Amino acid sequence: MEGDESFVALVHHHGKIKHKSREGVKFTDKSPSNIFLTSRTTLSELQRIIIRKLGLDSRKCVRIFYRILISVVAQGVKYGCLAIEGDDDLQIVFNCRRQFPEVRTTELFVEVADSLASSGGSAPHP
Repeated sequence: MEGDESFVALVHHHGKIKHKSREGVKFTDKSPSNIFLTSRTTLSELQRIIIRKLGLDSRKCVRIFYRILISVVAQGVKYGCLAIEGDDDLQIVFNCRRQFPEVRTTELFVEVADSLASSGGSAPHP
């Protein structure tokens, strides 16, 4: 498919999001995982891919953050943090990859939580 792009992204899961003044946001993790994404990937698919890759219980809920380039200055680059909350946010990741090819590594940070049942009659997982 023309215009379809794909890439490998680093997924930080056991680390932290650090806010450093010089480079902005940095994701830390001693052993990040890799996932493969295409421009047709939706947020729900991305969440399933991450849950499967990290070996998590399928009832877990993952919140995903993207380390986004916010400025290029003489001293280097500065990053911010974008919460991926919908398919539109995920398309921002692909748009940034097209606009800034010099940023070779796409980094995601994942927070994991127990998911709540959608029906009112079920109790949340302990």
